[in-house]
Amino acid sequence: MRAIHKFLSLALVSLIAFSCIDEIGEIVRKGNVQLKINTPEVITVAEDFVVKIKLYREYNGVVVESKLGIESIAEDGTITTEAIAVEEGNWELQTASVLKEKDNTPVYVGVDKDDPRAEGIDVAFLLPQNSNILTDAPVVFEVTTVDFDPAVDVVAATKLFYDFSDGVKYDKITKNGWLTVDAKEGADRGWSYNEVDIDGVVNKYAQGSGFGGTEASYTSWMISPPLDVTNTINKQVAFKTAKAYWAASTEFKVYIMDGVDPSIANKTELAAVLAAEADEDNAWIESGDIDLSAYSGVQYIAFYYKGDGAGANSTSFRVDDFTYGDVDEDDQGTEPPAHSYLYEFVGENYAPVVGDGWTTLNKDSDPERQWSYTSYNDDYYAQATAKGAGLNTEIESWMVSPSLNIKDVVAKTVSFSTAKYGWQPATTTFEVYAADSNDPTTAKMAKLNFKVAGDSDADHAWVESGNIDLSSLVDWEELYIVFYYKGTDLDENCTFRVANFNFGDAKGEGGSIDGGVDIDLEPDVTYDFKENFDNNTIGNSYVDGSFTGNNGIEWTYVASRDENGDGNGAGIDGNALMLRRLSDASKVTSSTISGGIKNFRVKLYKGFTGGGDRQAELFINGNSYGTSEAFDDNNKHIWTIDDINVSGDVTIEIRNITEKQLIIDDIEWNSFE
Repeated sequence: MRAIHKFLSLALVSLIAFSCIDEIGEIVRKGNVQLKINTPEVITVAEDFVVKIKLYREYNGVVVESKLGIESIAEDGTITTEAIAVEEGNWELQTASVLKEKDNTPVYVGVDKDDPRAEGIDVAFLLPQNSNILTDAPVVFEVTTVDFDPAVDVVAATKLFYDFSDGVKYDKITKNGWLTVDAKEGADRGWSYNEVDIDGVVNKYAQGSGFGGTEASYTSWMISPPLDVTNTINKQVAFKTAKAYWAASTEFKVYIMDGVDPSIANKTELAAVLAAEADEDNAWIESGDIDLSAYSGVQYIAFYYKGDGAGANSTSFRVDDFTYGDVDEDDQGTEPPAHSYLYEFVGENYAPVVGDGWTTLNKDSDPERQWSYTSYNDDYYAQATAKGAGLNTEIESWMVSPSLNIKDVVAKTVSFSTAKYGWQPATTTFEVYAADSNDPTTAKMAKLNFKVAGDSDADHAWVESGNIDLSSLVDWEELYIVFYYKGTDLDENCTFRVANFNFGDAKGEGGSIDGGVDIDLEPDVTYDFKENFDNNTIGNSYVDGSFTGNNGIEWTYVASRDENGDGNGAGIDGNALMLRRLSDASKVTSSTISGGIKNFRVKLYKGFTGGGDRQAELFINGNSYGTSEAFDDNNKHIWTIDDINVSGDVTIEIRNITEKQLIIDDIEWNSFE
């Protein structure tokens, strides 16, 4: 079967099942995965290309990523790849792309239904696709691919650290999205992994060198993965360099480029401090923090080397500890980090998460069913579960981060990934808090709202939290992140996992990112009064009216209705009031309140789903005291105004100052007198 589309190609993925014996002697039933791909332009030299695929098995969370060589090219241009074996079971083909073998540059890619380029493609040919791989019949995935578009298909990083420690000595730099581009294909010198052993401690790094090569000279580029400069808070790059055997004829420079191909990209040399003639051989020189705020979009950092070979003298230059954004490999530890902090939960399987500054506390529960280190197929995470506890009691456990330096960190955010297994919301609680001490039983706590693995997500599938803005907590003397788990049914409960804890490196300007990152703070001040609208019986039509609320205060509203039952899933608790729009003069006003007003607080939500900013304005006795920050998302927004300091009798009025519906709830204030 073939999809008819002018610039598209059809990929046929064949899986042929068979069995084999694993390393402990058990029979493991496997299938053979193979791709057949028709490309928009005929590929004539098989050795010039590879096919990269990603397969995911939901049952056990296994991910298989592989680059397959091209086995043959048919007369009509159809390419057939080499085969790869996978275990029998239900597999999902998530990605398929054709790359240039020389530098791993993608040429053609598969698309999903949300990709604009999917228009006109039969849904059966879109990614991802699922199929059950059995031993008695081959399985075929049919996937339509499109021309690679870097503006759409490049996933750029807002933070990156690489110390080249996973490379093999003398191999070209090609791991983790890095690549080497040599002026002469197959050059035996240029950029490669290297290492030095000092007193039994091996340090690995990248090295550009022409020494001892067979060519007269070598020109080589080492190029970073794509960097998303626009959406990076800390727009800077840093690294360290060293040199050996100085020769003035050797060139070493560092550029920023807007493309991955140095022969055609726009590039600018960066003013970095590099190892120079006056420096000692092998001495590491810090580049300094290089400001990239003048650039935007997707950029690459390119290290340029040109040196003589064929027995001539040339300098060897080294690069290590490449850091982009606000990341430092030394941030893991028990001391409060000066900047960002990354933690990947690498520890002994099933041991409690204790050490590296982390602590785990249990409340009268099974010590074997607490937050513990867990791993599967080199995937590391923390896990809490009540399954199999064997005790007639509930499981309750807290996992607490090290102290985090909220005052000095550049990007005041936290993010992490979550996954779940066995959805049981009635018997399982999973919540995350900011706390001002590492004892959650006594700390002041602020509950965080974020994207979390839920009912609609596949078991074992990782869900990114988004960047949670913590800037409101900058005055806290100490800051900890607390992960809370409670399972009340030891047979029917949900397992939760946490991975990739990242403090201090945002992917945007902070605030609400990807639909789930407002922070619900316990107020630092005490409020004397609160109106929660529980006494309001307004219906679902816009009307003018009034009701007597808490503390006997009468509230009058204009062009308002009920909250629509928390239709956006923002977490509205009970009744609330929706103000229609500015042109209808929508507002809510209190009767006269004695005692004045000092501080004010209210919760704001988006009404309905239409796009456009929502914003409120506060009036005391008819005088404006400020507007809230405009927003257009489904999160809860806490709007606080302190030190209003109006004495005597006052009226409180909140107006909708946009043409979009705005929901208000939990109006709080304290007296000035």
